[in-house]
Amino acid sequence: MPKEVTNWSAKLQDIFHTCQSEISKTTSIGKKMLRASKTSTTLQYALKELGQLAADEMRQGKLKWDNPHALNLVQTIEKCNNNLYEIEHEVKEIKFPEDNDQPHV
Repeated sequence: MPKEVTNWSAKLQDIFHTCQSEISKTTSIGKKMLRASKTSTTLQYALKELGQLAADEMRQGKLKWDNPHALNLVQTIEKCNNNLYEIEHEVKEIKFPEDNDQPHV
């Protein structure tokens, strides 16, 4: 084989090897990122649920927590829940104006 063909073939094999290596790295990184995303989501749900449990326990007086920031967060949660309840009631009044006189079951 001529030397030019051999050089060309070697260069092409080197390019394929480099591409294969980069694709393998990218796939590994992608798998790790997907795993990290799933772990982060699980962590977020667990923290949210723990916060909800703590807030419920604080409201029921089962958990005494004198941390001002925690108490402020519980107050914020209660205000937001009340606002959402009011908004839901207002939306129902708009959607069903004829039922305003009757209690909803």
